[in-house]
Amino acid sequence: MKNIKFILLLQLVVSSVYAQDRSLSTFINSRFDNEEGIAQFVTFDETSKLNVDNRSDLLKEFFKTPEKTTFVKVNAKTDKIGILHETFQQYFNEVPVEFGIYKAHLKNGRLSAINGEYFPVQEINTIPDISEKDAVAMAKRHINAGSYYDQSMNALGYNGPEPTLVVFPKMKGINAVDRLAYKLDIYAEKPLYRADIYVDAHTGHIIFENNKIHQSNQPASGTTLHNGVQNFTAEHFRIGYRLRQTTHGDGIQTFNATNGVLNATDIISSSASFNSINDAAVQVHWGTEQAYDYYFQEHNRNSFDDNGALIKSYITPQTINANAYWTGDVLYYSAGNTQNIGPLTSLDIVGHEFTHAVGDYSANLIYSNQSGAIDESFADIFGEMVENFAQGSNDWLCGADVFSGGLRSMSDPKSKLHPDTYLGQYWQTTSNDNFGVHINSGVHNKWFYLLAAGGTGTNDNLYNYTVNGIGIQKAAEIAYRSLTLYLTPTSNYHYACEVSIYAAIQLFGPNSPEHIATVEAWKAVGLLMQPTDYISPTTPLNLVVTSATEYDVSLSWDASTDNVGVTGYTVLLDGSAVKTTANTNAAVSGLFLQHNIAYEFTVVAFDAAGNVSGTSNIEFVWFDTIDPTAPTNLISSNTTETTTDLNWTHSSDNFGYVDYKLYQDNALIATVDNTTNSYSVSGLNPATTYDYTVIAIDSSGNESNVSNTESVTTLAPCASGNVTLTIAFDWYPEEVSWDIRDANNVVVASDGNYPMSWVIPPPEVYTIALSSGYYTLNMYDTFGDGIWSPGGYVLESNVVIASGNETNPMANTVTTPFCIDTSLNRAASTNVIVSNSSTKPVTEIYPNPVLDLLHVKHADHKNKSYLIVDLTGKTVLKGLFDSENSIDVSRIQPGLYTLSITSEGETAYHKFIKK
Repeated sequence: MKNIKFILLLQLVVSSVYAQDRSLSTFINSRFDNEEGIAQFVTFDETSKLNVDNRSDLLKEFFKTPEKTTFVKVNAKTDKIGILHETFQQYFNEVPVEFGIYKAHLKNGRLSAINGEYFPVQEINTIPDISEKDAVAMAKRHINAGSYYDQSMNALGYNGPEPTLVVFPKMKGINAVDRLAYKLDIYAEKPLYRADIYVDAHTGHIIFENNKIHQSNQPASGTTLHNGVQNFTAEHFRIGYRLRQTTHGDGIQTFNATNGVLNATDIISSSASFNSINDAAVQVHWGTEQAYDYYFQEHNRNSFDDNGALIKSYITPQTINANAYWTGDVLYYSAGNTQNIGPLTSLDIVGHEFTHAVGDYSANLIYSNQSGAIDESFADIFGEMVENFAQGSNDWLCGADVFSGGLRSMSDPKSKLHPDTYLGQYWQTTSNDNFGVHINSGVHNKWFYLLAAGGTGTNDNLYNYTVNGIGIQKAAEIAYRSLTLYLTPTSNYHYACEVSIYAAIQLFGPNSPEHIATVEAWKAVGLLMQPTDYISPTTPLNLVVTSATEYDVSLSWDASTDNVGVTGYTVLLDGSAVKTTANTNAAVSGLFLQHNIAYEFTVVAFDAAGNVSGTSNIEFVWFDTIDPTAPTNLISSNTTETTTDLNWTHSSDNFGYVDYKLYQDNALIATVDNTTNSYSVSGLNPATTYDYTVIAIDSSGNESNVSNTESVTTLAPCASGNVTLTIAFDWYPEEVSWDIRDANNVVVASDGNYPMSWVIPPPEVYTIALSSGYYTLNMYDTFGDGIWSPGGYVLESNVVIASGNETNPMANTVTTPFCIDTSLNRAASTNVIVSNSSTKPVTEIYPNPVLDLLHVKHADHKNKSYLIVDLTGKTVLKGLFDSENSIDVSRIQPGLYTLSITSEGETAYHKFIKK
């Protein structure tokens, strides 16, 4: 079984989809992540001159999105301080991802921040199984209202359910998995109800209701609002004047709907004076003008949609529970209840409902939990701002002119049993009131009050605070910028805190009194309890993986530093957080890493203020089970007496990195790294044949098949200048020839084409004078055998260079390399001449060359002795033959030896090579 290992590569060059993220990370100034570790708000160093031309691609690269995820720009606007704000809608497989809104902010053409909500949608089926008609029926069955408005109600700004396919993403507390859904605008008349209903497009199940009617539904006792005589614009038409006008955007229209919205009528006066003519409608009409003027004059906003939308308001009948609300298209104001509450038309109520419309066309906060509470608070904030704008003062009480003491207190939320500290006393956790949207708003209300007016005190966390107020106008600028530019549908209190601080820095500069007051006000209501800090930790360095299995990976890295202190580190796998630790090492468990896939681990550091460092180097982990391909074309060259050079063609591997193991006669002699495909072998024995093979091994220990075998015969020891070639054969016509060639393959001696003879000729002896250099002896045998008669050849000088005989028949061609050194002065040894007797010799030996057992053929082996000597004449082995006529030569060193056999006074000599 293969030993599965992991590969760790340091500082690899990543693909272009990652390169942009890494370059952006270098310039990150601060980063705020949600609970899943996904960036919600990232600011960049504006002095870096970071210039990114395509923000859609930037978002894809930053989040490393799947191929089917895209971002489409839906809006772009430049604010009054010259910053360009672009809004992008996330799509998956060309279907919009609901609430998937991300924004890019550019100052002087340079990227200064990105923020929003990105949902990492994985592969889902985007083809619905139920029809639009069935989805509408299922939604209405769920609502179970008495009657519904239909698409003919254009006067109310309603065009019917308008089913739209969306991807409803995984959202904590709402939806456990990504789902394809129909988004339906359901508007019920009795009882009054309007919401976006999300119906699973495969199962028909109801996923979520996002209420569009944002209302004040807290009954209380109070008096009717009366602001005295006010100036406003009405419309002069054929029979008089009515509460319509076109001086504010596309206009403001106010109707009497006390007999039902479908029977709404104009409020008409015969003159330009509306004294004592439906005071509630006049109040709404005038108050709406004030709301429009406030937003236009203070924030350069043209109507609630910032595009001059027509503003329609309806005075509805008295009911048991009096309400005022924004329906998503028009505004309703109750004429009061049947007991002691008058028309809900005070300035702050009109400003409140108008702000809900502004919020729908900007942040579009989900009307539930913390996002819904923040939405309600912004409506309260700008209700007070409209009141202050129209009257020159405000009371910090919501609806106090209608409800005795007001419904909510922004300066003292606890006086109304609402929380003034995040998660503190009176914090609502039940599903009532959409999980406390009108109650938990007290925390945000108190933050704004302290920011504007200042104050000291102790919150529920026993934190003693002092906030120096910056005034209501500056506070409103920060709040408006947060709501309309940075908040997104799912924003919670932590996110609202982050973006308001960023807005304060943009408007008034870092460490300005306004910036400091914004921070201190948040600390006063239980957020940002750590000291103010906007400096990110340094980037963790030298990330390494210390061990890994398919299920557990351990890492370590060098510690980061920070101006205040590093709180911890987040380990990311392919860009997603998988572990948070306070240490500089982590064991990530519960993984399932598939084989033959590279996984990317990185680390970021964060401090107590939520600042996040740049990203560490990338460590890749993979489990490789695929063998490399076998090396090919193993060849030798430059062979000498003791050395040879080997080369081969590189192997390939799925991850591209291999080493090589080189074998000589099946024994490992070297390991070569992946930078080369050659090796020089040394320390060889002269005149010896070796077999070489090579295999590839990758970094996971997987081994390839064996290459081809390359046989190499080293040169014999260099001879003196003269060589003798002795040949004895039964020369069949043209059977045998020979030549000697120099290093340039030039023939320097040759003979052949011997005449036919049936008589054994005497040995042919050739004496050849050669200069120093390398040569080859080439013997050519047409038939490639030696069976015709005994015979053979010997090439020798002072040493035997080569030999052959009938017991070791020649192949068609035998090539033997050898060398000549003319400086050698040793006398040549006696020529070894193969017998030319017509009978077989007394003895024969085989095999030659020999590795272990040398066999001797003899008619009579009794009393036979043998002696083996080396080239120096030294005896290396002697004895008597065994019963098998064999000699064990396995223990003598490789080389050339002479065997002498003595029997009955006669001695036979044989040369042999020990491998």
